[in-house]
Amino acid sequence: MSDNFENAKVLDDEIKFTLTYIKAAVNNASSWSYLSGLMDFSTYAEHPEIIDFAKECCLPAGTKELDISKSAETPQALAFLAEANVALIDEKKAVANSLQIARACYERLIAVDPIRRRLWNHKLLELLNLNAGSL
Repeated sequence: MSDNFENAKVLDDEIKFTLTYIKAAVNNASSWSYLSGLMDFSTYAEHPEIIDFAKECCLPAGTKELDISKSAETPQALAFLAEANVALIDEKKAVANSLQIARACYERLIAVDPIRRRLWNHKLLELLNLNAGSL
C-alpha cells in the first residue's frame, strides 16, 4: 500500500482494492469511509465506475433496475451514493438526475437507518437548500 495518492495509478489501484473489500462486506462502514477519503484526491466525475458500483450495491437481490425508494437496506452504499451525487453537483459535473438521486438516497436513509435519522434529515435539508440557492 502506498500513500502517493496524487499518482493516478496508485489511486486507481487503491480504489480497486477498496471495492474488492466492499463487495465482501457491503455494510462495512470503514471500507466506504476509506473510499470517500480516496476521493479527496480525485473527483467523482473522473471515476463514474465508483458511482455505478454504489448503485449496484443498493440493488435488491434479483433486480437490475435501481429504484432507490425500494433499494436494499444498505445504509453505507446509500450514504456514499448520496454524497457522490452531491459532490458531482458541487463539482459542476452533475448528471441530469444527480439532485434527484441524492434526495432519494437521503429519504431512503431516513427509513432504513433510524439511528441516524436526524443526520439524514439534516443532510436532506442541506441538499434542498443547496438546490434552492442555485435557482
